[in-house]
Amino acid sequence: MKKMNKGKNSTCKYITNEEIEYIIKNMNMPQFTVLDFGKFIQENNKDLWDMLTNKYTNKYYSAYSYLSQRLIRYSKEKGSLLEEHISYSISNECFRKPTKEEKKHFKSDNIAVFKVKSIVF
Repeated sequence: MKKMNKGKNSTCKYITNEEIEYIIKNMNMPQFTVLDFGKFIQENNKDLWDMLTNKYTNKYYSAYSYLSQRLIRYSKEKGSLLEEHISYSISNECFRKPTKEEKKHFKSDNIAVFKVKSIVF
């Protein structure tokens, strides 16, 4: 998969908007976490998952961190299938506390919840 860099503060696109949209539509969930999104990739595109986990394997930044940042950025784009994701510093409505099981995979104290626009279903 081709890396595309769009500028100084951009999230590199190892996963394209088209791939994100394909996953959102095929997950068929009105809202999801990055763990749900990652699980879909693991089960349906092992090569992509392996590339992401090999690229992002350190104590502070993981494949889940990358996917979360990528989904947040995608949610802000025109034509996105997701409702715009609001930063935790502004409002915590787009986040929830992870379960103990989720905490094993996603180390943060808060996990982003992505909401799919109603026009998708």
